[in-house]
Amino acid sequence: MNKHWITIIGINQDDISTLNKLALKALSESEIIFGAKRHIKQFKDLKKKCFIWPKPFENIIKNLKKNRGRKHVLLVSGNAFWYGLGALVAREFSRNEWQCFQAPSSFSLATAEMGWSIESVLCLGLHAKRNEVLRPFMAPGVKFILLLKEGKSVRSLTNFFTKEGFGDSEFTILESLGYKEFRKREIVAKNNQVNNVNHPVCVAIITKGSGFIIPKSSGKPDNLFLNDGQLTKQYIRSVTLSALAPMPYEHLWDLGAGSGSVSIEWLLSDKTTTATAVEINKKRIKLITKNCEMLGIERLKILNEDINKIVKKLKTKPHAVFFGGGVNEDLFKKIWNLIPINTRIVVNSVTIETESCITKLYNIYGGTLLKLELSNIKKIGKSHAWSSNYPIVQWKVIKLK
Repeated sequence: MNKHWITIIGINQDDISTLNKLALKALSESEIIFGAKRHIKQFKDLKKKCFIWPKPFENIIKNLKKNRGRKHVLLVSGNAFWYGLGALVAREFSRNEWQCFQAPSSFSLATAEMGWSIESVLCLGLHAKRNEVLRPFMAPGVKFILLLKEGKSVRSLTNFFTKEGFGDSEFTILESLGYKEFRKREIVAKNNQVNNVNHPVCVAIITKGSGFIIPKSSGKPDNLFLNDGQLTKQYIRSVTLSALAPMPYEHLWDLGAGSGSVSIEWLLSDKTTTATAVEINKKRIKLITKNCEMLGIERLKILNEDINKIVKKLKTKPHAVFFGGGVNEDLFKKIWNLIPINTRIVVNSVTIETESCITKLYNIYGGTLLKLELSNIKKIGKSHAWSSNYPIVQWKVIKLK
């Protein structure tokens, strides 16, 4: 028996005669219809039961729950499950309560208009995201299709590309894509003088310029992170990330996070990873927050707490734990008793006291010890000599039982 009372219908063109019979049947039987103005105006005969999306948009879920069982139609643009409403509905309601009739996505329409193969393009929705989420991917030759919240977002985006050194990037503005009012304009980011951009809008971008490219390898350059000196340096960080070995959908506890560089690199390794950073110093909390903003990182929970007092309150269990500082025997034992089997723990030691602590713990819990000593060239008069940095002792252990 069909129990669907929510019907999601994708629309991305003026000709609604392309809707299939089941979608049209759901429209005719509906009690409440939600959609954007451009969608609703196509159903003049049904206007008495049509409503514009609530603000904020997420309130649609509250409305649906309040009117559970009444037949609803949700009119959306194109593919409801690609940066659309579909996943939100599916998360809140059981599968037998909703049905969906798709249309080609805006990404599909845009790549067809540009003549680009969709698998070679980065497709992202920026409706509720900062422009900075693009920063890790920006490099000459990279192609983007980006869905934007509103017309004025285009100016913000071209300004961002220009500020980051990619002002030569070629932007194609696609307004009302799929509709009679469709308009296409081509600009260079640094020369953007376009006004009155109509919604819905997406942009196709070919990235050009000489801006800084963020390497894909672990051990990002130190100058990428704002810090007060409390920073796991690039090459040590590379070894540390190798030891932590981030994998998809894994969660990291970064205890004594400093500038947050290890957490951020963990999150840059894969779009599904998450992390919690704990740092007692308020000024460093601000640095972590700023570093996340600059790199578009949104999956880091930042806690301004003493790690000795907070660990029992951390709700998301880790797959890996990194001690950037402040480890002691009591704290380690507390964490060891909290973490799941197969959790990886990595501790970097700079001081003799911490080294003594982890050596003792190594003799109890096992694992591996690694001593890292790096030297840099330093000029002495007209000659050069090796200048040693503080040696780092790294302990890695996996909880096996």
